Amino acid sequence: MKKLILFLPLLALACSLSANAISPTPKMRRAVTVSASPTQTATCTVSALETLNLRAEAGTFSAVIDILEHGETVTILPHPNEGNWILVRAADAEGWINARYCKGQ
Repeated sequence: MKKLILFLPLLALACSLSANAISPTPKMRRAVTVSASPTQTATCTVSALETLNLRAEAGTFSAVIDILEHGETVTILPHPNEGNWILVRAADAEGWINARYCKGQ
């Protein structure tokens, strides 16, 4: 019984020390706001060797809706990217292309 009485204060001390180690005081973080002008447009140039498929949706599984030529300039539309895919407007259509084939973005 004496061993238990001596052990309890040590157990309580160990628990209080580990509780402080588990829940440190939170650090203050600075809020960052990113904004873009609605009139600002980004363009890029098709860098595929010959042609690049413009697709209805992001991904190679999607239907091809137009074919873009090497060197053609497209407008990047303000839309969240889908992985490596970006939404663009070409001369005759809007669709998705893989960003790796679009230089100057």
